[in-house]
Amino acid sequence: MTHSTVSILTQCCYYYYFYYNYNYNNNNNNTSYSSSSFSTSTTTSTTTPTTSTTTTTTTTTTTTITTTSTTTLLLLLLLLLLLLLLLLLLLLLLLQLLLLLLLQQLLLLLLLLLVLLLLQLLLLLLILILLFNVIREWSAIENHICNLHYPFIS
Repeated sequence: MTHSTVSILTQCCYYYYFYYNYNYNNNNNNTSYSSSSFSTSTTTSTTTPTTSTTTTTTTTTTTTITTTSTTTLLLLLLLLLLLLLLLLLLLLLLLQLLLLLLLQQLLLLLLLLLVLLLLQLLLLLLILILLFNVIREWSAIENHICNLHYPFIS
């Protein structure tokens, strides 16, 4: 990856973390996982021309933004579940091969093979559903980041 690609990805992660999670937390009031503080200070000096006294007023404003990573956590959990299901599918394939090689009785072999094939089909269906959910979550994150950068494009 080039330097500009890494820079764009870093900016996207920054905007996602500080803006999307801040808005998500304010709208849904979910549990907070991390917080960031920003501090600004303003100093004003006033001099009166008739006397020689100077009045200085200092105002300090502190803003705390609490962010939540519920969506990111959900996406990571979906990806982890997807990985575990893929590993289970691989294990079932290996078990099928082992049964083909080791079992002597044809009827038992066919019955177990049929059960394993049905399990594989169910797992493939579950993997497709999870993959659809991951893609949907990812596109929602991308749309929100795009709306932050280009709010005039819907």
